[in-house]
Amino acid sequence: MDKTIISQLQAAGKYIFDSQLTWGTSGNLSCRLAVDHLIITASGTCLGKLGDADFLECDLHGNVIEGSGKPSVELPFHREIYLARPDVNVILHTSPFYATLIACSEITIPNNLFIECMYYLERVEWVPYAHPGSQELASMIRNQITHSNVLMLRNHGVVVVDESLGEALAALNILNIVCKMLVETRRSEITLKGISPEQVQSFLEKEIYRPRRRFESGDD
Repeated sequence: MDKTIISQLQAAGKYIFDSQLTWGTSGNLSCRLAVDHLIITASGTCLGKLGDADFLECDLHGNVIEGSGKPSVELPFHREIYLARPDVNVILHTSPFYATLIACSEITIPNNLFIECMYYLERVEWVPYAHPGSQELASMIRNQITHSNVLMLRNHGVVVVDESLGEALAALNILNIVCKMLVETRRSEITLKGISPEQVQSFLEKEIYRPRRRFESGDD
């Protein structure tokens, strides 16, 4: 397996764990190796303490090519995402405290609070609850992943995908920050005031920050 990619995933896992973007043995990471191969964390691993042996190389049929032990129970939805989105090279599935709290509620996540929010959270899709590792969950995620890079899994956690590890981590951070803001405002006297829809549209279309993200459907 590619040692450079493993090293990058180890660093990302430690950052995610140390930043309280997951806990215990929850969460899993993967990276596309080739068109039909991926590296994924092993089942039962702690993202903050990933060793070289905590990764397996699999193909998109679910066969283990290299490594020992079992791949993450969520391999089915990682496979579905890579099949549905040829542009995706990284998948982060984590349980940030604030984002998971929002995932257990009926609170809507705004996309008009600040610049990074407009860009990374332009579209956030929701996936109904299904048991971890099930084909039902994998199928629902595949249906939604063509519409967004950020998925909220009801009563479960979040999935963030992107072309690069850096962009995926940025989106994960912004998502949890916005969710924290939503929680904090509900126990304070602060009222959030977002940017107008016209200004958001202008920002995204003029690509002041960076090129707008485009998805299969739903764009203006």
